[in-house]
Amino acid sequence: AAQEALKGAQAAFGGGAAGDVDAMPKYESSFPVSIVSLLADTGLCSSKGDARRSIAGGGIRVNGEKVTDPELSLDSGMLDDANALLLQKGKKNKLRIIKQP
Repeated sequence: AAQEALKGAQAAFGGGAAGDVDAMPKYESSFPVSIVSLLADTGLCSSKGDARRSIAGGGIRVNGEKVTDPELSLDSGMLDDANALLLQKGKKNKLRIIKQP
């Protein structure tokens, strides 16, 4: 269990292999979904207001692309081959968002 936790932390915080997303923390969501709602629901931001401030400050990224619009709606077109996307707040807070079946 400790090794799995270490592997997950390394994947999430950049210390491990770049492609090791299986160990990264995950959250299931339906799509389309508002970026502000998703940030608040996942706990990356403490509230929708905090999410808006984080976006305005340039601290939010989706799949490595900086988010500048708090009205952004994430849809299925943004998902990778594994039906997931990477949501990031700052440098070290990363979460793999997986489409609900």
